[in-house]
Amino acid sequence: SASALIGFPQAGKPWQNSLGMKFVPVPEVAGLVSIWETRVQDFKMYVSEIGHEPGNQMLSFDASGTWKETGHSWRHPEFDQTASHPVVGISWREAVAFCDWLTTRERASGWLTTNQSYRLPTSAEWAKAAGTNRFVWGDAWPPPKDAGNFAGEEIHERLPSHPVIAGYADGFSGTAPVGSFKPNALGIFDLSGNVAEFCADRDEQDRTKRRWLAGGSWQDSTAASLSVKNLGHIREARRESDVGFRVMLEFRDAQNNSDGVDEQ
Repeated sequence: SASALIGFPQAGKPWQNSLGMKFVPVPEVAGLVSIWETRVQDFKMYVSEIGHEPGNQMLSFDASGTWKETGHSWRHPEFDQTASHPVVGISWREAVAFCDWLTTRERASGWLTTNQSYRLPTSAEWAKAAGTNRFVWGDAWPPPKDAGNFAGEEIHERLPSHPVIAGYADGFSGTAPVGSFKPNALGIFDLSGNVAEFCADRDEQDRTKRRWLAGGSWQDSTAASLSVKNLGHIREARRESDVGFRVMLEFRDAQNNSDGVDEQ
């Protein structure tokens, strides 16, 4: 069959899907994790296939330092993006819908078995990918050169009063193309900075049961905000220009057949 030529994803082995998204194994995670945040080009494919535009009420960071609707959307945030930048301005619900769409699409075309599906990582799975150091890059602050896309001095070109990491410059005042900076030991990029990432789970202690946000973004400048253990919150319907998502490929059956035969 055609699917046999592609080869189903296997536990412990890197893999590339039909959209060219690349996945790697992470110890103690039952599946594979995307090396990149979901790109504009990936999300565009989803929107073109579902045939309707997601909501456009995106909050942008304006020059006065407040979040507000300024007429921007995921197609046109307040900074320039190309196809390889991480998509921003989409909600948690839209990120989940993307995962469901991609699962259905790739099962139908023979890329996935019926026990393999895309979803958002939980905050615990995200932490496994990010590692045991204080920061993704290690324990030192400020971050070393090329550690990631944070609020470096370059952000003042766009947001003159925004706090920055003194002496740090990464060349991007908004998002950067995924994979522009050094990956971690597992080969995963942008776990710190670029965009903050939706997690599957919610804060059960939170009165409004908001979802966890991990990893910090292009507008973060403090050690506290960029530490691995720091998790933010976001409502499921909220859209911001500093928030995107990374997907993982879940294997529901730990005894995945190494020959790629679908048991169902």
